This record gives sequence, C-alpha cells and structure tokens, in this order.
Amino acid sequence: MLIETVLRKEMRLKAHTVTHAEHTEEAMVVFIDQLGTRLLRCGVCRRRCQKVHDVVKKEREWRDLSMQGVLLLLRYHPRRVK
Repeated sequence: MLIETVLRKEMRLKAHTVTHAEHTEEAMVVFIDQLGTRLLRCGVCRRRCQKVHDVVKKEREWRDLSMQGVLLLLRYHPRRVK
C-alpha cells in the first residue's frame, strides 16, 4: 500500500487527496489537493459550492498531530469558492 493512501485514510480526508509526501529530518510533510470534482463547502454558510473563484498562489501549511512520534505538516493551496 502506498504511503499516500495510508495517510489519506489515517487523516480521514474525503474531499482531498494526498499528492505526495516527503520525509525530512524534522517532520513528515504531506501535500494535499482537491479530490477530482468533489464540491467544496463555503467557509461561512457551509453550503456546497458549484464554482471555485480562484486558487491561492501561496501554499499554506498546517501542523497536524504527530504520527508515531514524527511531526506531521500539511501543505495545501486553498481554493476560494463562490
């Protein structure tokens, strides 16, 4: 089984997929992206949005819970929805 599949199932990602993962000295860095044509939700009203306004150019990083004592960082290009 691929490490990407294990990470996706462990983090319970439904509308996102793990594109690839890198292991550095300090942490495991996981890159995620939108899964196919799944609809994303509005951050305000929580309704599903039909259109994506744009993709934020600057990549954002979130710190997640450690997995087996290794720091886990998520990197993602957020999408703004209409």
